[in-house]
Amino acid sequence: MVDHVFERLMFSPHADMDASAPHHPKNLQPVPWDTGDEPRVTIDSWSFLGIGRPLPQVASVIVTWTAAEWEAMCDVLAPNSTEFQYTTNFSSYAADLTVRSPARFAKCLARYRAVIGPNNTTVLLMHSMLHVATDGPNLPLRQLFNQIIEETSCKKIITTGTAGGIGADKELGDIVVGDACQFNCHRTFKSQPFNGVRYPTTLPPQAKSTIPLVAANFGQLSAVNKGGFRVDAGDIETTDFFAFDTSTDHFGLQQADPKANIVEMDDAVLGLVMADRMTAAKSVPLWGAVRNVSDPQANMSNYATFEDASRDMGRIYRRYGFWTTIPSVIESWLMAIQ
Repeated sequence: MVDHVFERLMFSPHADMDASAPHHPKNLQPVPWDTGDEPRVTIDSWSFLGIGRPLPQVASVIVTWTAAEWEAMCDVLAPNSTEFQYTTNFSSYAADLTVRSPARFAKCLARYRAVIGPNNTTVLLMHSMLHVATDGPNLPLRQLFNQIIEETSCKKIITTGTAGGIGADKELGDIVVGDACQFNCHRTFKSQPFNGVRYPTTLPPQAKSTIPLVAANFGQLSAVNKGGFRVDAGDIETTDFFAFDTSTDHFGLQQADPKANIVEMDDAVLGLVMADRMTAAKSVPLWGAVRNVSDPQANMSNYATFEDASRDMGRIYRRYGFWTTIPSVIESWLMAIQ
């Protein structure tokens, strides 16, 4: 049986895709940022402390998870920046890293790059190696989010990345700016008190139109998005296993949260951390979640078996996941600098 989660986390469009393919990342076109909104890389102005040391203090943090998401984020926002490995307190996470944990193989908690926006707004881009669906039952991602907030003293933190659209109207490349994130766990965290809890986000969507910014690369999705780029609001469901919407509501995503427009595997952890911090009277930054549709609803009449549908979701992701991520990266950046 294919490990759909691990396969998805590790797939690198830059390394694993045929360089001659028209959808290879090398075909990325520059984003036509409004004057002043473009990200700038000026590493010399940053006080980096090196491997094993705390993160720099910043205004905003944007976190993503899969290799394809990270490559899209870096190519759009920080193509010429230096990449660092984040290993602070790594030994304290070791007991919760499984044979499926990317952090175990990478020997770091995250990778990060730094960029600067308008008015010298400092933004940290992070590629988390910790995941709800691959790590141990102590939910180490919860610890990581707290550690990031404490070290950066950020005022805003945003999660973003690929996800499965809920509903037949969701097309590849559409994005959902989460009104709230809600756990829908069926496995490791099924009996945890946070399962089923809905956490409203606190960072409002940015007000500028992203359509001109997205249009430069949306041609990569024209064959699979007939309605044109769309931004929706709604809930984001966080599962502890690989789930996607189907015409038969196989995983019960529609039933679990009728307000949900998209499903992924990490975002609600940030909402849980914010609730933890409020209870502990600690600083609570504004937080948001932006997801892009990389998996459409599966019409089960088109598949002989459910595993066939799962494999097809993987095929779609490998071809389009990099490109569907670009709209959510742009939206996340504008939210971070507003």
